[in-house]
Amino acid sequence: MENKMKIVIKYCDTWNYLPNAQSARDEILSKHPKAEIDLVVGSNGQFDIILEHYGNETIVFSKESSGRFPESGESVSSFETTFLSVQQSLQQDD
Repeated sequence: MENKMKIVIKYCDTWNYLPNAQSARDEILSKHPKAEIDLVVGSNGQFDIILEHYGNETIVFSKESSGRFPESGESVSSFETTFLSVQQSLQQDD
């Protein structure tokens, strides 16, 4: 089965969250250089890191839920935890 996963970072352009989105992207790419990551302008106040997989979406990190931006190392650790969980779920479905 071909890997059909990518990361989307949705950020608020109005509040200039782009630097936070770039930082999260760069953090993930530093450990996973082959990761496919899209930065997408989202809604007002939004900052979400989302794992898209086979037509589904799983929230990796949400500023709305946490009330803050990810701390140093948190983007990559949250991605890895979510990625492993999704992979295990997909393997159980096979």
